[in-house]
Order: sequence, then C-alpha cells, then structure tokens
Amino acid sequence: MRVLLTGATGLIGAAVAACLRPHHGLHTLGRQSGRVDEVVDLSDPLQLDRVKLPETECLVHCAGVIDEDFKADPMTAYKRATLGAEALARAAASSMRVSGDATVASAAVDVLTIAAAPGYAAGPTGWRIAPRLRAAGLAVRESEDPASVPAHGPLVVEVRDAWKRAELMSALLDVLRRRPDAVLLDVGWPTPVDLPVRGRICTHGTGSLAAAVATGLITGRDPSAAAQVLLRNTFDELATFEESS
Repeated sequence: MRVLLTGATGLIGAAVAACLRPHHGLHTLGRQSGRVDEVVDLSDPLQLDRVKLPETECLVHCAGVIDEDFKADPMTAYKRATLGAEALARAAASSMRVSGDATVASAAVDVLTIAAAPGYAAGPTGWRIAPRLRAAGLAVRESEDPASVPAHGPLVVEVRDAWKRAELMSALLDVLRRRPDAVLLDVGWPTPVDLPVRGRICTHGTGSLAAAVATGLITGRDPSAAAQVLLRNTFDELATFEESS
C-alpha cells in the first residue's frame, strides 16, 4: 500500500515509519529537512498546495501539537492543529481511490450492506453509509439481504471485509453480476479482486473522515468540503468540552 505519513520525525511518527517502511511504499512529511521526503509545516497549510505529493492509498497523521507548542507560540500551534488538519482532510479526499462513475445522480437510493463481523482488534464499528446519505438529503432504503436488491434504480453496495468469508464474496459477486450499474463502496481493506461495477470507491479506512469524503463523492458534492465540515464540528465539540471542564 502507498502510505503518506505526517510527523514522521516525531516520537510516534518515527515509530510508525519504522513499522510501515518494510512492508509499504512510504512517503514522509515533516519539518526537519534531510529526514523526510517533503518538508512541510502544517502551521502554513498552503505549503501542502505547493508540493507535489505522490498518489497514495492511505494517510497516517502523526503531526501532533503538545502543550509546550501552545505555550511557546499559541497562534502557530493553533494553525497547525486546525488549519493544518483541514489541509490534510483535502489530502485525504484526493488520496481516496475512485474508479469509474461513483456518483448517484438521484434523490433516492437503495443501499445494500455486505459486511463480515469485525475482528477482535478492530472492535465494533458504526461505519455505515446509509445514515450519512440520508443526512445529506437522499431518501435511502437499507437492506442486508442480497436477494432483496431491486432490478432497477440507483444502488450503492457497501462492502466491508467480505473477502474474509467465501459466502459473503459469493453473495457480492452475485449481486454485481445482476447489477453491474451499482456503485461499490469498498470500506476498509479493499476487496482483492477486480469487480464488474459502474463505479468503485476504496476508502482504505473506516473512520468518520473517510465516511464524510465517501458521502461527498457519492452525492456529487465536494468531498474535501464535507471533510472540512466534519473537522470543524469536531473542533467545536472539543472547544465546548474544554470550556465545560
């Protein structure tokens, strides 16, 4: 997998880099020249627009801000933690792999979910696209039964780790044979086969940021804008929590 890693020279980032480098294509960002592939200071988010980043499949953000940063220069630390994070959201949007036409140009859509139970390490996840599409204004009909898929009409097939179980892969392939016009949302680790489908989104993750970007792509809206809204809401919630603590 091609991984973009920020904060690669920090305590946590350096450890993450050491783990990833033997197994993945790693491209590093940081503030220390000579120790990273790209020198970028997230307190100036425009720097990300000025460098040419390679196509990546995964973004790992380890560029943290600690108490000492806020004590030394509060405004720079604030910009790095907030505006820099927004710039990374745009990078996440551009790094998500999209093939074909993944936009649903309709006010109503069917969503079929085919998902394996999460492993012990991953734990339970509430990542589902249907509620997010509904919140975006679409009328959504949900199902987990492949036999219930209608013969016509907009369809999003959300698949998560179906490759772990033969019966789930068989169900997925059967649905896509019947509905090659569907949009496939491949959540988490991509299904390791080519699938006959009109459009495909590989999120390479199950976090809220990936969900916000995927929702933007499916609805035809600016995915980076959707990600930035999520981040701003998160920052607002953190600020409210800090004020009440």
